[in-house]
Amino acid sequence: MRIAQVVPDLLAQGVTDSFTYEIPEGMKLTRGDAVLAPFGGRTLVGYVANVREANASEFDFAVKQIASKIDGLSLPDDLMEMLEFASAAFLSSLGSVMAAAMPPGVRSRITTVYSIIPGAEAELTPGQREALKIITEKGGKISERQVWASKSAGRSAVSALLKKGILDRTSYLPPERKKKLGAYVLASGPAVQKFVETQRRKPAQIACIEVLREAPPIGMTSAEIAALTGVTSSTVDRLIEAGILIEAKHESTVRAAPKKLTSEQSVAFDRIAASLREGKGTKFLLHGVTGSGKTEVYLRAVEETLAMGKQALYLVPEIALTAQVVGQVRERFGDGVAVMHSALAEGERLRNWRRAREGTAPLVIGARSAIFAPLANLGLVIVDEEHEGSYKQETAPRYHVRELAEFRAARAGATLILGSATPSLESYHRALAGDFELLELKSRAVASKLPDVAISDLRDLFKEGKPSILGPMLHAELAATLNAGEQAILFINRRAYSHSVVCRDCGYSPRCPNCSVAFTFHRGIRKLRCHHCDLTVPAPDVCSKCSGTRLRALGIGTEKVEEIVREAFPHVGVARLDRDVAQKKGAVEDIFARLREGSVQVLVGTQMIAKGLDFPNVTLVGVIAADTGLNVPDYRSTERTFQLLTQVAGRAGRRRPGRVVVQCFQPEHPAIRFSADQDYRDFYEFEIAERKEALYPPFVRLVNVICASSSAESAREAAEVLADHYSKIQGIEVVGPAECALSRLRGKYRRHLLLKLGLDFDISKAAWGAHILPENGKGDGPGNLLLKDVAVTVDVSPGSLM
Repeated sequence: MRIAQVVPDLLAQGVTDSFTYEIPEGMKLTRGDAVLAPFGGRTLVGYVANVREANASEFDFAVKQIASKIDGLSLPDDLMEMLEFASAAFLSSLGSVMAAAMPPGVRSRITTVYSIIPGAEAELTPGQREALKIITEKGGKISERQVWASKSAGRSAVSALLKKGILDRTSYLPPERKKKLGAYVLASGPAVQKFVETQRRKPAQIACIEVLREAPPIGMTSAEIAALTGVTSSTVDRLIEAGILIEAKHESTVRAAPKKLTSEQSVAFDRIAASLREGKGTKFLLHGVTGSGKTEVYLRAVEETLAMGKQALYLVPEIALTAQVVGQVRERFGDGVAVMHSALAEGERLRNWRRAREGTAPLVIGARSAIFAPLANLGLVIVDEEHEGSYKQETAPRYHVRELAEFRAARAGATLILGSATPSLESYHRALAGDFELLELKSRAVASKLPDVAISDLRDLFKEGKPSILGPMLHAELAATLNAGEQAILFINRRAYSHSVVCRDCGYSPRCPNCSVAFTFHRGIRKLRCHHCDLTVPAPDVCSKCSGTRLRALGIGTEKVEEIVREAFPHVGVARLDRDVAQKKGAVEDIFARLREGSVQVLVGTQMIAKGLDFPNVTLVGVIAADTGLNVPDYRSTERTFQLLTQVAGRAGRRRPGRVVVQCFQPEHPAIRFSADQDYRDFYEFEIAERKEALYPPFVRLVNVICASSSAESAREAAEVLADHYSKIQGIEVVGPAECALSRLRGKYRRHLLLKLGLDFDISKAAWGAHILPENGKGDGPGNLLLKDVAVTVDVSPGSLM
């Protein structure tokens, strides 16, 4: 018998990764093929991990048969290898990884057909003969839906005919409907301007228009326009009906000419192009200061790749995937671009998945999940802003895009480019060690220099008894900027009005009952909110402990900074952009549009405004409190603060001389000092020495093991048992167990232990199983511990230790 190991797309942890099935006679299957297979009382979609010959005597159970192969859904071999690597490297079930790679909405679209096998004979019951007659009248085929709807050709009769060899079953992903998917562009001429001037009460439509005004005139489908401008599909439909969005003509997809390269860009591109021609899968780290033109180098590399008949994968952080980015890429590469983005409608995402698989879209651009794009002829992988934390998946499967991109590029023999103005210490360390080839862009691509940076020591203001959110230096620079008709960005990495409310009579501060944090005060809506579980309660006027009325907001957030700026400059347009604002449909695009047109002179925001924005008239960046991130209990806090400050400073002076004012209490801190000088190399030398002494990445690999329970005692016991287990394994250094920085989260008490592993250590030894912590309540494992109320998370290369 021929058997296949099938991996169903099961998200559940602890489920066996693959299941054994018999391959029906005549069915041809290879690794990566998609199948329908019985699983319990249902049928699941799964992928074939391998195929082999076997004897029935090998199995002490009845081996079920695969129901059918699914045509049009197979995965390329290098992608299958990457999925298996992701499962092993990040200790996630292969089923959960497969589920992440599955095309969206495919289960409901799979069509199964039963066909009469010519010449087949068998003894039939009257009911089976009637069913066969109905199928014959339908042309010899009947779909599964017709079977369910039919009284005569019912499921039992069809199932019997299938077992007797009278019928054959096939499944497939139906081709796309032949409906025309129109591509639209913004209309030109006075009609659009008149619409904008007269329809101000339609903010979503105006926001969509303003975003498209900044994008190249390249056609996008209505679904793409809705997703990438942040509006609803009905908003796009109304703009089409009004004639503001018109169908793109063929001429609008004429490709734009490449930009002229600087000498540094030319050196970098020439080396990448040589690698592409060699086809040896070279790995590059492109380190370029903000505004140095890394994107143009990427686009040139894509152009070279496509000219060779190969495919390219262009990955960007979630925040950077906008209509402008897609428009820029489409302007260069026409309709051969597939966008993979969670904001797209399910049907549009599936359509782009199929285009990538079939090769009609040789370039895929997308965020984290686009690493699973089914590209069978991969020649280039780009990971832009490779240092970004959003490349780490924080829920199962907990993979990191950077590692998967490196593995997949190596297996495909593709060139890999990691790019950043502030590379992760891990990547830069490997580049200096020779694992990556280092390419550097030290100057900006346009005729502008890096901004001048001044540090304002807030300690001096407090000594003088004059604390202020806008210190004298920042206030003066902001006034001068606004008087010159220029724009400013004010950055503080904390949203809301204040981070807590305190009673000045008894000192009580309202805390979230589900999480070990104080409520954050949102003055605009007069609410207290937990930013971890999202519990929201009315802001009190009276202290619940002492009935005192002297309740005061403590600390500052974006709302408070916005209020102070409005009071200081009452005639200036001020906008705020943080996660609270961004949740409103079209709000981000509307703010950016008003910033471009000049009605917003000051933008206050969190790290959402720190990267990827290019506004020519922004000449001042003010950092309100640069120390905020340094107090986070995470070994990456210094690195992340440096990256964030360097990136936000890069928003100033993109077209004209720029200035940056950094307010802080620790001006001597390396993260602040080196970011002010835009000196990555000196920062690296300082921080890498700290990491080496403390034995943190890149010198070891970390695994964070978290035990969560509604019982604090159960969480503590589980963590101690696991710590004891891991401490007995040679090559693992156990730190802890201890309470997590967020000791209670969403109603669960949390304790964790940190495992430090050598870079060559077998990561599978860091996994845990039922033999360690039995869930059956019978106590077969160490400590006789019951696990009915303990959830254990094993996070390899954690993005956060909180």
